Amino acid sequence: MKNYNYDEECEDDDDEARAYIRFLAEKEERDRPLKEAILTDDILRTYHFDYFDLENLEGNYIEEYGKTNNEIDLTKSLWAINDLFATGKPLPGIDPRTGVYGPVIASIGFTIAGNDYAEMDDYESAMANYTKAIELNPRNIQALLNRGTTRCHLGEYKQAAYEDLRDAVDLNPLRLAEKNKQNRSILKQLSDESMHHLKLCLIESLHSRGIAFLKAELFDEAFDDFSEAIKYDPDNSQLYIHRALVNKEFSQYEEALADFAEALRLNPDDPLAYTHRAGVYTRMEKYHTAIEDYDKKMSLEPGSAVEYINRAFCYSKIHNESCALKDAEIAIQMDPGNREIRLCLDNIHRELKKHNNAGCAKE
Repeated sequence: MKNYNYDEECEDDDDEARAYIRFLAEKEERDRPLKEAILTDDILRTYHFDYFDLENLEGNYIEEYGKTNNEIDLTKSLWAINDLFATGKPLPGIDPRTGVYGPVIASIGFTIAGNDYAEMDDYESAMANYTKAIELNPRNIQALLNRGTTRCHLGEYKQAAYEDLRDAVDLNPLRLAEKNKQNRSILKQLSDESMHHLKLCLIESLHSRGIAFLKAELFDEAFDDFSEAIKYDPDNSQLYIHRALVNKEFSQYEEALADFAEALRLNPDDPLAYTHRAGVYTRMEKYHTAIEDYDKKMSLEPGSAVEYINRAFCYSKIHNESCALKDAEIAIQMDPGNREIRLCLDNIHRELKKHNNAGCAKE
């Protein structure tokens, strides 16, 4: 698979794109020490943010470092740490109970706050908290992953893939350990739980970056990420579905169907697999089979307007006028302002008219 090159799609006078290329090059140089550093116990401690009992951590913070004039409400567990650090007083030294550097604990707090904002769909506030978390601990791979996925929610797919999600992958100790024996030996000191967490984080980072590449129509890179994630997690049906979508874009329909088959073997009632496989069958002009998949999907959960109009199109191709118009009517009622549905409806009418005219000519 080829590496993406911004120069391939930039005009000579595209200053913004070239500035972004320079930014990536400078960022790569700036982050090089992080990615080339030999793992040590102190470095590995910075990855253990996910294993603290939050209430104990808050209590310990207040006991050891929480000398502030602000009132702290411990009943708001998701916010207590963030409220403390909003005072602008970062933790000094090492937390005596957890053995973790203070700024790392601060980074945990901002990550938790970012997660809470993201759950409320307040992505701008989530971004601000994740950014603070990363400033305090540049090795906070969970904050990098979460900021990357948040940027995807904001439509910043390329930036997410080439910045935050790339760092979430490259800074994962499992990736760093690939570079030398010393790092691999250090990893052996970790508990099974820690290793499991790092593996899950790497899988999620690869999956999220693959989705960002897919949304940005960078299909080679997406294929590589989904394939690598499958090596780590071969029982994850969603990975096969997303790789199937890439194969669909490559017009590798048999490969796509094989991925969908594996996804459905792992999760036979996954509606997402049926609706996307129906799209592949439609491209292959296997309209009866596509309709069967849309039927199965809608038996598992209600159909969307797009699914109804797509099934209507398949019906029009097999000249089932009544079913085609019935599905098209449902789609229009569900989403009357959708321009793409209107265009598809026009295509359906043309297809049916062409068939009817052909029938009249034969008579």
